[in-house]
Amino acid sequence: MNAIKEAKILSDKGLNFVPLLPKEKKNYDKDIDTRVYQLSEVHENGNLGISLHQNNLAVADPETQNAIYFAEHYLAPYRTMRSYREYSNGVKKVVGYFFKNELGLKENLKLDTKIMEFRVKGQQVVYGTTITKDTNEEVKRSFDNTDPINLTEAILDDVKKVAFLSFMAEEVKSAYTGALMLDSCIKRYTNYTDSEREDLLWVLFSKILPHDRDTKQTKFQRIVRNNNKETKNAGFRAFAKYLSINPLKLKEVFNWIGKVPEKDEDDTKIHTNFLKNALDIKSLMIENIPELKFAVPKILPEGLICIAGRPKAMKSWTALLIAYSVQNALELWGEQCEQGDTLYLALEDSKRRMKSRIQKLGFSELDAPTINLEAPYLNMGLEESIQEWINSVSNPKLVVIDTLARVKPKTKRTSGTVYDLDNELLRKIQKLGMDNGITIAFITHLSKASQDYSFDKITGSVGLQGMTDAMWLLDRGDNQPSASLIGRGRDIDDFEYTLEWDQETWRYSYKGIKWEIELSENRKAILDHMKFLLSEGKEEVMPKDVYSRMGFKANQKEAKNISKTMERMSKDGTIKSGITYGNYSLLEVKTFRDDIV
Repeated sequence: MNAIKEAKILSDKGLNFVPLLPKEKKNYDKDIDTRVYQLSEVHENGNLGISLHQNNLAVADPETQNAIYFAEHYLAPYRTMRSYREYSNGVKKVVGYFFKNELGLKENLKLDTKIMEFRVKGQQVVYGTTITKDTNEEVKRSFDNTDPINLTEAILDDVKKVAFLSFMAEEVKSAYTGALMLDSCIKRYTNYTDSEREDLLWVLFSKILPHDRDTKQTKFQRIVRNNNKETKNAGFRAFAKYLSINPLKLKEVFNWIGKVPEKDEDDTKIHTNFLKNALDIKSLMIENIPELKFAVPKILPEGLICIAGRPKAMKSWTALLIAYSVQNALELWGEQCEQGDTLYLALEDSKRRMKSRIQKLGFSELDAPTINLEAPYLNMGLEESIQEWINSVSNPKLVVIDTLARVKPKTKRTSGTVYDLDNELLRKIQKLGMDNGITIAFITHLSKASQDYSFDKITGSVGLQGMTDAMWLLDRGDNQPSASLIGRGRDIDDFEYTLEWDQETWRYSYKGIKWEIELSENRKAILDHMKFLLSEGKEEVMPKDVYSRMGFKANQKEAKNISKTMERMSKDGTIKSGITYGNYSLLEVKTFRDDIV
């Protein structure tokens, strides 16, 4: 075959051809786009093109190898006229899909011409030899004898998908965070159905990361479901920052397949139809809702949990103990943990410190949680990274962030209150825990200032308390092994434990319920002081005698507690009421006195 014979085939099909110079896409005619050429003007060894507008044709022209690949997926099913490149290794690929421009397009689509073109103007090379844009390789050009079919909106949408995926194939590197944020933007800016979004993710990642363990259709289905739970999804600016590319370029790319609002994405209004979306209470009453899950039974529920303690209260040691206990289904403080995958973000530790702590705790041979020493900031990738981890493990159960201060971004001065800032900062991660049915616990500090309400000691505003589903206070006195652990939450009973630090095992051991231990200690002290007072000749003692000897005044809380305790002790038979009202004596006083003598 030569250019003259190929031109005759086109002419017989009723298509206007364009003679081109050898190995060129032009012929230097000023009127190349309007002139009707004759067979006599075709050079036997030259190239050949088809005039698009003269023939009322549109052509999809993938330029890169990725674009050619994605075009084979989305455009090859259309039985229409095609042009080909044949490479030096004998591989032949479709690089032109021709359609009748029945949509009446007047302008070429605004795509990245280095990746993909869709043109209704100019001409398209269909025969000869050219140099490729992406590899500078010399290739042969040819076309088939199929008639072009009518262009439809569906075909046009597929063309845009090819360009979009070809761009993303060069930028996205992760089938988790990358896929999660990509789908988030697709949901935000397009009208694609769930199945279209799943298909787009599958087509992209099966090409760029075919052997990645995360490239699974079930994974992409989970990503789509997770993004559907959000009222407001991450936009192109956050995605551009993650990809380290110009956000305006990314905005342009999303406009190929959808519409990015001109107004800043953070100001986009969200509305809902409350009547349409209201809970069906009758259905709710018979719905089988899963029971609340716990990382540690009774005290560490799903959701966002604050674990606060004074400096050097061994919070990080305890956090690591909890992480290993959940990962390995160990017993912790009298409760058997259910096994689950755990992520521990030890953001204040080094490799040396982490190794030392694991060895001292005796966990070297146990299954380790997923431990990281670095993490993104809140609202700047942390939530997406945690979701990626959740999607990647088989049984996600617990995430520990040690400490909250290490993931709080620096905030500029705003008109909002500190409460508002803390509330907004933790809103997404709290929802992340609830949506996935896992516990996300963060470590923070207690202030030394005295507070009427114990939990007000937690560093930060009450907005932090308001966003959490449960709070722990771990308090240990200076140079004292004993400590208290106090807990309160929306879905748990209040608890107060007494713990004791064991320097040999590098962990807190459980001593019992705090008020029971304190009550037992108070009773013993009361009995000891009553024995002493009675040994000095008293027949009966008053509460005043006891608390005065213990060094308390009548208006102090401790004195009032002693009075109440002695009253309870008389009712349960530990001591007995005296002859005079309000007085008390020991059981078998005479025998006791005889023993003293």
